Amino acid sequence: MGKVSLTSRMAIVFMLVVTVVLTAAAISFNYFCRLHFERKDAQVLNEKAEAVERTLRSSPAFEQKTASRIDAVIEHSFGFATAVVVDGRTVYSHHNLSESLLPLAKGIQDERWTVDYGGHQYSGITRKVNQWVGGQDTVVYLALDVTHRIHFFEMIQQWFAYTLVVSALLSGALGVILIKKA
Repeated sequence: MGKVSLTSRMAIVFMLVVTVVLTAAAISFNYFCRLHFERKDAQVLNEKAEAVERTLRSSPAFEQKTASRIDAVIEHSFGFATAVVVDGRTVYSHHNLSESLLPLAKGIQDERWTVDYGGHQYSGITRKVNQWVGGQDTVVYLALDVTHRIHFFEMIQQWFAYTLVVSALLSGALGVILIKKA
């Protein structure tokens, strides 16, 4: 087996450097985008939870009027599901949260949670409403369907992989051309 020429070795090093730099950029972009969306989810979920809590606190009991006001808070938001549980009994459910996600969410002890169900991923929050309706144990569950974002990140990762391969090959070819001209 013959020796690899200096031109080839330098082109390979150039290609590796470009690949490492682009990989680091892709990993950083992926991490910070995910972090941004997770923080945005937390902000939106907290705002909706606070609005539902205010609605509950402004009502002396859970009535149809209360449910309509919660609907008004949730309806204009894409991908939300909500449930209000009073003393272990679901008194309100929006987008069938009580039937599908609620049993999964109840098993999680953290205030913020993520659940996979039926091919979808949900980011959620559990809030206890203290001092409402004669001290009844009241819990609000909110979930946001983030499946579309998961698919978006999968697509971006594929795009980064293809771009990385093409960039590596192009940088190797450019490295050979530049080294030969030098």
